[in-house]
Order: sequence, then structure tokens, then C-alpha cells
Amino acid sequence: MDLPTGAVYDGPMAVSTRWLRAGLLVAAILGGCSGGASVILPDAGTPSDIARADVGGDAPGVPDTGAVPDTGALQDGGARPDTNAPTDDVTVVDASADGGNCGQTHFDVRAVPPNVLMLLDRSCSMQRSPSNALVTEASGLSKWSLALAAIHSLTTDFAAEIRWGLIYLPRAGTMADGVSCTGTAVCGGTTPCPEITPATGTGPAIDTVLSGVSPFVDCHNHTQVPITPLDQGLVAAGVVPQLADRTRADIVMLITDGEETCVGMARVVATVTALHTAGIRTAVVGFGAAGAGGVNATELNAMATAGGLPSAGATAYYAAGDGASLVAALRAIVGATIACTYPLGSAPADPSRLEVFANATTVLPRDPTHTNGWDYDPTAMSITLYGTTCANVRGRVYAQLDVIDACPDGGTTPPPTCHHLGQSCRTDTDCCNLEGLTCDTVHGTCVGSPG
Repeated sequence: MDLPTGAVYDGPMAVSTRWLRAGLLVAAILGGCSGGASVILPDAGTPSDIARADVGGDAPGVPDTGAVPDTGALQDGGARPDTNAPTDDVTVVDASADGGNCGQTHFDVRAVPPNVLMLLDRSCSMQRSPSNALVTEASGLSKWSLALAAIHSLTTDFAAEIRWGLIYLPRAGTMADGVSCTGTAVCGGTTPCPEITPATGTGPAIDTVLSGVSPFVDCHNHTQVPITPLDQGLVAAGVVPQLADRTRADIVMLITDGEETCVGMARVVATVTALHTAGIRTAVVGFGAAGAGGVNATELNAMATAGGLPSAGATAYYAAGDGASLVAALRAIVGATIACTYPLGSAPADPSRLEVFANATTVLPRDPTHTNGWDYDPTAMSITLYGTTCANVRGRVYAQLDVIDACPDGGTTPPPTCHHLGQSCRTDTDCCNLEGLTCDTVHGTCVGSPG
């Protein structure tokens, strides 16, 4: 049988795909050998929602071998997959004289969610508005209320992409409980450290904790010690076990409306520098007006520069003067922490044949200059995105990234479109990897990754 040249999947052109599938099966039978690379083929019977191939199909000229028909094609309705369906990866071999692999290999690439430990200032000045005006808690205009709203937005929208954790300072308690500049102002008493351990899906737990430690209550009752122990908080962050994980990025996100009040600026900058040296970067957010009684711009600039995640704005720290700019600052930090490097898990047969697709349709350019596009690191067996390509991942322009080791003669089969949260799946590769999703194979739906 003559296989039409270049017959690859192109939208709903099922006939072309069936000819390709039939040719591969005949090649495998004639070659009489085993092994080979995995091939991702679309199911020609699902034009509206691309699925995997049924190797027991009835392509023209090839008798039905009696394989179980695939009744478990993916549907957007979230139907549970058929456990009798064939596996997603069809193994074929090349029957050509050179004995090379004719199948393309699809790498399941997934970003590694970074650890982001929020270090939140709950000093009594957080009761005031960003302009330092006196406001009530019920007004929702205090720096504390605005910070909680911004944090809720962040942990909700990036629940899968970021492993969120929390330490607040000073901790609950009085001087009699040991809360002081020379005592345990952050970790101690009934306050665990961290309050919330970095992990995915911790947003609701963070909301619950912060709703119970409002400075309005303790400061009104004169039971909160009037200090801002930033240095103690940073030291505590440095011994959180999760931030010693060098397989992912480890970040401290400091949100304060003032300055360190227990030790000098040199000491706190030295602590930030030590964290950076240990592999933990610090992003600094100054919330509210700068000047006496407010943000110490000199100190926060020095800390932000030493921390390794400075703002691209006029100041090294992320300056926020109201609720909207605080949300923008926090999102900018998240954008800088989302990974643009993806381990492949194994070395490609030929790195020169690698092709990278975004959203299943856009072929991304390879760029050895690391300006805009992607490149492969043979030592780490990973690809890294650069420039606008990386920015599109961080800005959620791309939901899906596919890396394919193409056939030597070209003719790459494009990857199927990924499925979003709650949509159906059979394996992790069916779910949008840049959204941090994996497949719950019990229920056949895409869910947030445990990270």
C-alpha cells in the first residue's frame, strides 16, 4: 500500500490521519521488530475535541484486527474514560533500511511550582490606610484589609502554579509571652513557624489564619507588642525546610508598611544577603506612603537589591500606594517566579530534531542567543524559554507547552489541544501543563497538581 506523502493530522481531516495510522501499522508488521518511540496520534473520530488514536480502527486497505474499539475518547463534558480503551502512546518501529525510529517522542514537560513564603507585617500601623489616615476595620480601607484581599486574590488565581506559605509578624502574644525584640517575636508560644507550610492549594488555610490575627483587635486591646521584627521573620524563613528544596525556586515575599524596628538596617540587609547566598531570594513590597511613620525607602531598597528579586520600577522594592497597586506588585513578583525551565526527564534521541509547540498550534523558535524563543540544555536535559516566549508563559498567554522529538524526515504530528480544570482526561499529558494540572485518573478529570 502506498502511503500518501506528508499525511499528518490537520484539524478534522480524518481520512488523512487514518492513512497515516494504517501505514504505520503495516510498517510495524513488515518490519518484524520490537521497541521504538511513542507516537501521539489524534483520534480521527473526534473532530471537535482532539483525542488519541484507536489502533484497532478500520483504515482503508487494512483489515480490522479485532482490537477493542476506543469508546473512551475525551469529551469536554468530563465523561469518565473507558478503562478498556487502548493506551495513549502507540509503539511503532521503522521498517526502513537505516533502522531508525520513525515515531516522534512527546515529552511530558511540567513546570516545577516554586515555594513562595509570604512574610506579612501585622504591626499596629497596618490599621491605617495607605496614606496613614485613621480608618475602621469595617471600612475595608486599612492596609491590613487591603493586604488580605490582595493575598486572597493571589492564592486563588495561582493555587496550582505556586506553593504558598505564610509567616506573620509579630506573632500573637504579649511581652510576658516572650514577644519582644530580644525574645521570640515571630516563632514561639502557640504560633507555629511557619504558620502555613508552603504547598499548593493552601489559599483557604491562609485566609483562615489571617482572619483570626487582625491587628485591630490586639492593638485596640493594647495586647500587641508595638514592634516590626522583620529580621526575626527573615531568619525564621531561612530555616523552613521547604525552602531548602533546590529542585524548585524558593522565594520570600516580604510585605511591610514600615521598617525593621529591632535591629539596624545593616543587620537585616545581611540576613537577606545570607538567604540569597543559600538559594532563597527575597522580594520586598513597601505598602503605603514613604517617609516618617511609613515606608523606609532606603532600607527597603537595600533589602530588595540584596534579595535578588528587585522591581524593574523606580525603586528596587515593589512600591504600592493603594489596594490596586498592591495586587499589581504581588502579581509582578509571581510573574518573576513562575518557572521558564522545563526538565524533559530523559535525553532526546537527537536534540537537533526537537520542536516546541505553544497552545498546540504555535511553533516556537529555537534561539541559541537566549534572546527570544527556547534552547535545550544537554547537561540538565531541559529546555528554557527566553524573552517574550517566557513572558507569555508567565502572563498566561500560553496554557500548554509541548516538546516533541520529531521524525528524521520531518512531518511532525501536532500535539492535541490540552484540557482545562474540570475537563476530561486519561493521563497527565491530556491536561494543560502550564496551568499546573494533572489527571485524576479515578474520576477522569483534570485537577490541580499537588506540586
